[in-house]
Amino acid sequence: MALLPALPNTEVRRLQRALARRGDDACCWYVCPSAKEEFGTAVLEAMDAGLPVAGPRRGGVAHYLRDQVNGLLMDTSGQVGLMRGLRRVAATSADDRRRYAAAGRKLVAERFSVTRTADELAAEYAPCTPADLGWGRAAARTHHSWVPGPPLNGPRTSEVIQPP
Repeated sequence: MALLPALPNTEVRRLQRALARRGDDACCWYVCPSAKEEFGTAVLEAMDAGLPVAGPRRGGVAHYLRDQVNGLLMDTSGQVGLMRGLRRVAATSADDRRRYAAAGRKLVAERFSVTRTADELAAEYAPCTPADLGWGRAAARTHHSWVPGPPLNGPRTSEVIQPP
């Protein structure tokens, strides 16, 4: 088991991919021991890299991680539950690890790709007007015209908006 300090995201992604390529002899997992994750982006990134994953039952991870389908869910609310979860991870066969990793990659590709996420976000915001977004007066003060279209057209981040 390796416990690593905080690393830049690019280094984490590089490490995840390298560990996923090591093959069956190396029992590599991504384990999220948080008591609760609101969404668990890091879990999805590990799935995308090709690692089998284990994450908390509480919070958002359980909305997409299915126990023994595309990873393992653990009770991370205390030491006993975490210990049980880590024992399950250690006892998982190579065939199941491969199955979880493949199912995780498929899930990310189908449901959480950057393109799909951007398209869904654009569809949510498409019916909004500048006023809906609180941009009506600010957009007028910056002489920025509203042109509906994905994902958003409002004041550009480079524009300075003066307070009322």
